[in-house]
Amino acid sequence: MSSIETSEKAIEKTEKNDSETIERNEPFYDPFDHYISQYNEYPKMGYDYIYSDQHQFPMQFMPPMNPVQTIPLMLPTDSTQSPIPPYLYSENSQFPMTDASFPPLNFPQESPFPISETSIQNNYFPTQHENPQSEIQTQPPEISLLEIPIYDNQHQTQPIKPQQEIQPEKPQKQKPKQQTQQEQSQEPIPQPLPEQNSNLNNDNEKEKYISKLRSLLKNVNKNEYSIVEEKYIEWEIENWNELNNIEYSPEYTTGDNKWKFKLYPNRNNEEKNHISIYLENLNVKNDNLLRVFTNYVISMRNYKDFSENTAYDSALGYININQNTVGYDQYIEKSHLFNVNIETRKALVENNKTVIGAYICVYKCISKDQYIEEIKSSISTNSDEIIEDDIYEWSIDHWNNLKNGEFSPEFVIGGYRWKLKLYPNGYNETLKDFVSIYLSSVDAQNNDTIHIYAKSIFYIRNNNDYACLKSFGEKLSPLNYTSKSYIWGAHHFIKKDDLFVKSHTTHQSLIENNKTVVGVYLRVFKYTKEKFINDIKRSINNENLVVLNEGYYEWKIEDWPNLKKEDLKSKFTLVGQRWELQLYPNGFSESFKNYVSLFMDNVDSLEDVSNHLCIKRVFYIRNMNDYSIYSSETSNITYYDKGCYSKGTGKLVKKTDLFSKKGLSNTSLIEDNKVVIGTYIRVFKYKEEQYLQEVCELIDDGNREIIDEDYFEWNIQDWEKLSYEILSPVFSVGGHKWRIKVYPHGNKQDGKNGYLTMALRNESMKDDKQYVYSNFAIVIRNTNDFSCFKSRELLSFRRFTKAENEFVMTRYTPKFFLHDPNNYYQRAIIENERATVGAFVRVYKNSIAKTYHRHHHHHHT
Repeated sequence: MSSIETSEKAIEKTEKNDSETIERNEPFYDPFDHYISQYNEYPKMGYDYIYSDQHQFPMQFMPPMNPVQTIPLMLPTDSTQSPIPPYLYSENSQFPMTDASFPPLNFPQESPFPISETSIQNNYFPTQHENPQSEIQTQPPEISLLEIPIYDNQHQTQPIKPQQEIQPEKPQKQKPKQQTQQEQSQEPIPQPLPEQNSNLNNDNEKEKYISKLRSLLKNVNKNEYSIVEEKYIEWEIENWNELNNIEYSPEYTTGDNKWKFKLYPNRNNEEKNHISIYLENLNVKNDNLLRVFTNYVISMRNYKDFSENTAYDSALGYININQNTVGYDQYIEKSHLFNVNIETRKALVENNKTVIGAYICVYKCISKDQYIEEIKSSISTNSDEIIEDDIYEWSIDHWNNLKNGEFSPEFVIGGYRWKLKLYPNGYNETLKDFVSIYLSSVDAQNNDTIHIYAKSIFYIRNNNDYACLKSFGEKLSPLNYTSKSYIWGAHHFIKKDDLFVKSHTTHQSLIENNKTVVGVYLRVFKYTKEKFINDIKRSINNENLVVLNEGYYEWKIEDWPNLKKEDLKSKFTLVGQRWELQLYPNGFSESFKNYVSLFMDNVDSLEDVSNHLCIKRVFYIRNMNDYSIYSSETSNITYYDKGCYSKGTGKLVKKTDLFSKKGLSNTSLIEDNKVVIGTYIRVFKYKEEQYLQEVCELIDDGNREIIDEDYFEWNIQDWEKLSYEILSPVFSVGGHKWRIKVYPHGNKQDGKNGYLTMALRNESMKDDKQYVYSNFAIVIRNTNDFSCFKSRELLSFRRFTKAENEFVMTRYTPKFFLHDPNNYYQRAIIENERATVGAFVRVYKNSIAKTYHRHHHHHHT
């Protein structure tokens, strides 16, 4: 005797008071995953990075770190409840950033000091076979020889005898290369130097050459910037063809500063067609409080002729421990080194000899404005629009009296309220040897809908001198300040012992007479549409799943208070599927009456039983004109199919938050009765684990204790040649033997109507006293694709006996459906006459307590 089950599962609306995310057919728990991953992208900088790797990540996900490093972290909302684990951390980045996110540390791209905007040309020319450049050049003003400082004697490297003299190749006849606009913007433009009738033995010619280099320095207001030292240095090279990939000059001294040239004559990276020349300051490498305010001109000339030369100037800028090398990645194309000037009949490199020089001028660092300019020049530029940038300083007169976790007075930058939070003895016991500092957003802390995109640089300085200063954060990316991550900063800001160490140059310490100044430079960016979409995308954790498709949809509502019933639905197509958003402005049910609820139906799953989607999605509601004002909710992995095609959240946003004004901008989610509802959907490839999880979740236990459960699969070939009915091999679950029975062409009744028939059979019952309570689901799927399947489950458990040992699922599915390709994946359940049939069986006993024993077996025929 067989029992017959209906084909469709009844869909019931379920209210769940303690769940934010629900399904309307059964409860759906969809907690909000609030941590947004930051992706740091560094543009290529024009200097070498000489500083410890300092990355950033939220404190809650801190990986191991080196104890001497300084790392900006998100501070937990309640430090007493969320202490830092009692171990140290290393140089990992803000979750989930990888090492690939960081630029190479040794090869700068462009100068941090802007190149002159005036029209400039090289003082070298093509060969006679090429079209010469313009011969018209502007003579820079000459400077009296009395103003020329004393310079070092010429240094020269020890020449190495070449095994074979390598002569420069004769240039081929060719037209000058036309540079693209991008190349012109990236490659430095050489300064003009008028031709001189050179004579190496004539000191006057050399003095004029140096004087002209000095004239190329940026104009400086002498009342604002007093000169500390200036000098010309040069490096003679007599073995160009034997230089390595990187070469250093001898050491040069200019007053209190020591310098070296750093030369890359044969780079193998993207600058391989150019040579690179840098100036490296040796003082700042050993003094982390020292900052050298300078500008310079780097030149290259013929070994015997001062008139054959080229030079580049720089803007005023700072050199410090984080930026001790400055110069040019693309100083000159290597092919131009041997081009003969048609006027001087000379080349920059002749007989493997050349001279590299630099005119350096160092100024005194005296003002706050100068320091602001230093910070601005150190921050990598991007296309983000700046709302405001400014400095806030907190003068501390009694350092020893500070308490751990003390706040600064409140200040406003960018239209938002902020506070500094200082831990002079470290954030906790693990950090007791360091000073920790953080920036807290007052507005983001107090409101779930405010999102601020800002970059901060912390510093501590001598109370009376900006030249004695220690900073942190110049090379780190901007961060998001939200209600769940409203405080960011540095655990290892500075060692406590370094606070009282005197600078080798200024002879001052950061704290003197118990006084110091703690400050922050803050740059607030406009929260753009692109930033908003990227942050929504980053709120989805892929969990190592393969992404198949993704996209977003927005629904603009123009008159919120007067929404009618027909206005509460919005149909759209996204990621190759048809969807429908359903809005409940007053909550989905009585349980959610204080919230706005939002659900999303998958129309394709409703109409196609083989349509199975594995997705994560974000629901959001935002201000129509301001992307920084929004509230969002992110789902866990969610499965859509015919049995469960509608899912959503009962608590998208509190109704009271819709019209409440946010921050100093006084902006609310709904303004002028207008608002935007949106969703971002990401579709993942099905894995076997996901498939099994979905099949397992089909069964309702009915509060019965589970003895055992198991999933069994049976691969079937030559489908069209199968007989009227076939039985699977025997498999065991809960001490009982089971078999799947398949009617490939339907049983007597279903066969007439064109349906497939399935059944589960118990073969352990030997007498009438034996019985077992069980529930099961039967699945048929594409053998090679776990996403293409049809499932059917019982609505409640069944009692198997000797008399009733088989339960049949009639009209399981139309037979034609087995061969039709799925609309989304374009796969049919039966391909090449093959299919896989499976059964998930769960066995119970009469007890409420549950014990799980999950297995998974495969069988092939």
